[in-house]
Amino acid sequence: MSDYLFESGETEGTDEFPLKDVSKKSVYYVFLCYFDEKRGHLPLYTYPNNLKFDEEELKIIKIHSIWFLDAGLSDNLQHVDLDYHDRIYLAIKFTGKSWREKTRAGLDKQTPETYVLILSVPKQFSFLGADLLMNLYSKIKEYSDELYILIKKEIASYKVIKSKKDKTLIKEGNLIEEELNKICENLLPNIPEVDQLESLASAEMKKNQKLAYLFLKELSESPESKPRKFEISVDEDRKKEDQEDRAVFVKPIIIKSIKTIDNNNKLELTLKNQSKNLRDIRIQISRVQEFFETSSWETSIDIWLTNEELVFTYPISNEDEKFQVKVENKQDSTKLLSKEIVAKDYIQKVKPFFDTIAMKDFMDKNPVTISSSENIKNAVSIMNENKIDYIILTLDEKPIGIITHRDILKTVLPMMIEHNIKPENIKCKSVMSTPLQSVKKDDNIRKAALIILQTGVKKLPVLEDSKLIGIVRTNDLINIYLNQQLKDPDLEKKYKEIAHLNKYPVERIMNRKVVILDIERADLLDVINVMNERKIGSVLVSTGGERCGKDCGIITERNILKRIIEYGKDPREITLKELMSSPLITIYKDEIIEKAIQTMVNKGIRYLVVMDKDNPEKVEGIISNTDILNLDISKVSPEGLDISQVF
Repeated sequence: MSDYLFESGETEGTDEFPLKDVSKKSVYYVFLCYFDEKRGHLPLYTYPNNLKFDEEELKIIKIHSIWFLDAGLSDNLQHVDLDYHDRIYLAIKFTGKSWREKTRAGLDKQTPETYVLILSVPKQFSFLGADLLMNLYSKIKEYSDELYILIKKEIASYKVIKSKKDKTLIKEGNLIEEELNKICENLLPNIPEVDQLESLASAEMKKNQKLAYLFLKELSESPESKPRKFEISVDEDRKKEDQEDRAVFVKPIIIKSIKTIDNNNKLELTLKNQSKNLRDIRIQISRVQEFFETSSWETSIDIWLTNEELVFTYPISNEDEKFQVKVENKQDSTKLLSKEIVAKDYIQKVKPFFDTIAMKDFMDKNPVTISSSENIKNAVSIMNENKIDYIILTLDEKPIGIITHRDILKTVLPMMIEHNIKPENIKCKSVMSTPLQSVKKDDNIRKAALIILQTGVKKLPVLEDSKLIGIVRTNDLINIYLNQQLKDPDLEKKYKEIAHLNKYPVERIMNRKVVILDIERADLLDVINVMNERKIGSVLVSTGGERCGKDCGIITERNILKRIIEYGKDPREITLKELMSSPLITIYKDEIIEKAIQTMVNKGIRYLVVMDKDNPEKVEGIISNTDILNLDISKVSPEGLDISQVF
């Protein structure tokens, strides 16, 4: 079979499609269509965009034979072509994932969508078509699992009254259309009108036409062709004969299962007769030590029915014990089964504590989300409103990425300062961290900890059937670990210091490496660079060098995001004095941790500056909510305090 199927449009029924003047037409028409269960073949996206409403072109698209070609056959073809009057329409069919409710019986929500990509070019320039179509297809196929959003957008757009979800779907669909526009603009050579290609039509030889195309071409290489796959099935009659032949060699008695019960004190053995009915059978189970039987148990079975299972239990005195199981015919002593069993091979190991706790048992069941089509300003407002440092990005309510305070400090703010871009003009999708590291609700703590250690992420979304149902933070895992250690009576002495930590001075847990910037000489970019390089969430600012007097203040990630992103302050003009929180809330280094926790809760702050009592302007260190969380909050907090208010 040839590489593509060619179909002539000069057949009956074409008179209903009148010829159009092509002298002012664009060289390329791109149609991305889908099959609607009620309305048939519909355009989802077109390039140029006005083609979506061109009834004459749409009539041609709907009769293209690609729609009626069997999916199996179309997989073996590069493309299917329709030659109609002055243009040729090259098409390829493909499928993509879907989470859209279908209107036809027998189709469920996840039945794949069927898409058709059609490229139309003037007939005299058909040499342009094949390579262009395959390059377009290779790029658009990358979005195949998101294209169903465009279908949902189409449905939402026709609604007179649009819900919040409808408006979100329309925004998400617009973003995908923007990506498709970029693909077409980047891959299609810049020739706006047919007339500009007339000189190429004079090329008589195919070789010259290809050369002319290559002269204009600014495309990536076509994707490598994949080998064709064939599934070979075994003849059913032959398979049945093989099964009958093998039946001769099937063992009459098998051990279906071996396990320990009653806290590993007994061995449970299940034997199955997989042959015909058996009579006069002897079953013997012996305890073996150094090749000698030390004790034996025996029973007789008058009749053992086909497929009947027999269950035996035998006491275990120690895990190194060995047992010999024998099954034989009493009349002629024919052996039907002989098996040695070592007890320790089947003793159920007690799972480590961290393999028994699942994500669903301690995750935060109310993760904060925002559509990927929203802008950074709205994202920061939601983060500040919920007093969190992250937000999960969704596409059609499915998580696709995450944005943290650190992402915004590292990417968004430098962009705003250097290029004068407003946060409401920056899409969340362009800033998010992806691919999203995640866990399932039944995964255990050990798996979550391994992902965190390997990737460095601090938040793990919890998924169920691709839907976001919770989130787990690094500090959640630390707390569970410490709580478990403290419950172990053998480790009480070892962790006594943590258990009574609230009575120790704050200098025991404070961070002594405090960054102090000159309030007159430093600017916002200096603050951002320090935070990003040192991976810290706050800096102090002062006019007195390393000393902090009444004019000293603190700048945190939240200060920056709230004043610049949410309140709209110009990042190039704002001063550190406008950014900082002042006066500082402090604690002396010899005061106890209990007081530090109480101060942070009562004041609603996340950082507490530690000072020297004998030298009130000398900064000794700083305590953050993370410093406290890295210990065991539930063990050190004063009775009755709600520590969650700190975070």
